[in-house]
Amino acid sequence: MFDNGNHVALRRDGVAVVLKAPENEMPQVEYWGRNFGVPSAEDGLAALDAMTLKVTPPAEKPDAALRPSLLPQGAEAFAGRPGLEAYRGTTPVFVRWTAVETQVAEGGHELLVHAKDAVNLVGLDVRLRLAEGGLVLMDERITNIDMEHEEPLTVNWLDSVLPVPRRADHLTQFTGRWPLEKQPQTDPLPRGSVTRDCRHGKTSHESPWLFIASDGEPLFDSGEVWACHLAWSGNQTYRLDNLPQHEPLLGAGELLGPGEIQLLPGSDYATPQVCFSWSDRGLDGMAARFHRWLRSLPNHVRGDRPVTLNTWEAVYFDHDEATLIALADLAAKVGVERFVLNDGWFHLRRDDTKGLGDWIVDPEVWPNGLPAYMRHVY
Repeated sequence: MFDNGNHVALRRDGVAVVLKAPENEMPQVEYWGRNFGVPSAEDGLAALDAMTLKVTPPAEKPDAALRPSLLPQGAEAFAGRPGLEAYRGTTPVFVRWTAVETQVAEGGHELLVHAKDAVNLVGLDVRLRLAEGGLVLMDERITNIDMEHEEPLTVNWLDSVLPVPRRADHLTQFTGRWPLEKQPQTDPLPRGSVTRDCRHGKTSHESPWLFIASDGEPLFDSGEVWACHLAWSGNQTYRLDNLPQHEPLLGAGELLGPGEIQLLPGSDYATPQVCFSWSDRGLDGMAARFHRWLRSLPNHVRGDRPVTLNTWEAVYFDHDEATLIALADLAAKVGVERFVLNDGWFHLRRDDTKGLGDWIVDPEVWPNGLPAYMRHVY
């Protein structure tokens, strides 16, 4: 299955994604990164097969370095965390696709995959889109197509993944607490199948936020990075599969509770969108792909917005009326148009171990109250 079928190449804004689409098999990503002039002709793309599907003798290829598919499964000889885990009753469902259709859409920037397992009666739709800015967007939808029995299809997880090259040897993720959010943690790329979960029911301060694989420790303005972000504010799982048989996989998905998704006949479950960003200009280039895509959305704010000063990083909890008047005057001189008086004025709240004080002004910190200060800023 791995070296059969034609190629699909998506190109946009300096990024290319090349996939192999075997007949009635889930497509596999052969390449994701710089658009080095990826050819359109099939004979030109065929050279990628030899580069990405390495085998060793004997002829039966027992040590083949396999290409995991867009939804890696044990049925494909994938030994890592499967992309889908599902059950019917007490019986696990190991999908093996009997029919797969692929279609290129959106002016050559999107691949649509419709797969069916006629034995386990499971349908799957995968959308991989190369959006403006070169950001790769993936989402999936699984359907219970067993219309004869009432037993639901229970979905434990459904993840989206993309491969990264073996030269990626570091993983950066994030942790933190209020008010110390998004603290980067960079370590050598771990071995095996690794997950990081967030169970607060919201993004929360200790959210991984991103999984960033990099060639060496990541730099802001140079070097290659491959990043994955789950566009979802609920429970979440980030994953890395760094196994000897193939290139590492980077991905994410919604963290589902036990029995949370039970699909009755004809019903489906759609995953949150997962965003993948490659950059050869370090973290800045990676972030720029997100920024360009967000600015391209139809409801994104257009035009200039006020230049804002937030007092938090200037004074934290150390509020003093004279100091903050001087800060407002200095801000006005340099062109600040909006002044935000952040935390530090609440009653009895002098550090981050107290509550927010029900938005009552602390008279010990602001003996004259806030009205006079607001008039000064205005």
